[in-house]
Amino acid sequence: MQYLRCIPNLREYSAYWRQVHTPIADLAGHGGGPQVRKSAIRIDVQDTGVGIPPENLPKIMEPFFTTKAEGRGTGLGLAICKRIVSEHGGTLSVESEVGKGTTVSVTLPTVEQRAVEMSNGMP
Repeated sequence: MQYLRCIPNLREYSAYWRQVHTPIADLAGHGGGPQVRKSAIRIDVQDTGVGIPPENLPKIMEPFFTTKAEGRGTGLGLAICKRIVSEHGGTLSVESEVGKGTTVSVTLPTVEQRAVEMSNGMP
């Protein structure tokens, strides 16, 4: 996880990273890897599983939305991930096709880009 050096704050708060990574890995299986650009790092996690039905896709980051059996999840994982990623100036997106799989993407600004954004008054 050497790419964490490029990400502001997350390298210092590994518990945050685990909070983001665990639900994403649960949702999209295992795979993907970091893509480092000058201004951002993008991490894609994808699987070739059952996919997410189109009617559920807009809801998966809403608090308490879950399709898991009772007692197997609270529906907070992706909502918390989205908040943490957003607080670090990034985005969390999900693409899925039923029967083909899901790709979850986390894009975070590099330390240098985040410094530029903050100096320009961006949260």
